[in-house]
Amino acid sequence: SQLAPSPVGDESMRFIPLTDELREKLELRGGMKTVVFYMVERVEFTDGSTFIDEPAAKALKSYLDDISDKLYRSTDSPAEKLHSNKKHRR
Repeated sequence: SQLAPSPVGDESMRFIPLTDELREKLELRGGMKTVVFYMVERVEFTDGSTFIDEPAAKALKSYLDDISDKLYRSTDSPAEKLHSNKKHRR
C-alpha cells in the first residue's frame, strides 16, 4: 500500500497510506482483479549513454508465464474457474 523510496533520495516523494476512504474513492473493493507490471528495458540518455536490462525483462516475463501456467493448470484456482467460465460463455 506504499511506494518504496527512490534510491536517489527523491525528497519530493510522499508516502500516502491506503485508507478505507481512499479505497472507496479509487474503487478498490473486493479481491485483486488485475496485476500490471511496467518495466524499463532500455533507456537512451541525452549524453549518448544507454541503459539496457533486457535479461531482467525476459526473466520477469518467463517467471510470470510460469505462474500463469501453474494457475491455469490448477483445478482449484480462481484463474481456472475464470478461464473455464470464459469458455462456456462463447
